[in-house]
Amino acid sequence: MIANLIVGGLAAGCLYAMVGIAIVIVLNITDIANFAQGEMAMLTTFFAYSLMEIGGLPWWQAVSVALVFGLVQGIVIQQVVIRPGIVDVLGETALLQLAAHANALEEDASDETA
Repeated sequence: MIANLIVGGLAAGCLYAMVGIAIVIVLNITDIANFAQGEMAMLTTFFAYSLMEIGGLPWWQAVSVALVFGLVQGIVIQQVVIRPGIVDVLGETALLQLAAHANALEEDASDETA
């Protein structure tokens, strides 16, 4: 039981460290803290899940397509929103909310079709 708690705590700590490092790397490169990283990852993950459930793809194909989707998503946000200076921290928060609401709308649509 103690071993499970230790392993779980280490896993959670590693995840928090990776998120922190990702925010610091993006901050150092672009001088803008991207707090929407979690939502961007959530959107990509939900895209992979949708490909598996609705599209009927095997998990390895869905994850491969979702990785390309995440790459394109990051490039578009970087080139269209962040690089021109359209966004500051408040704008990042707005992107975060848009991604969360898009996910909620997609879940509602998938619940209606099921």
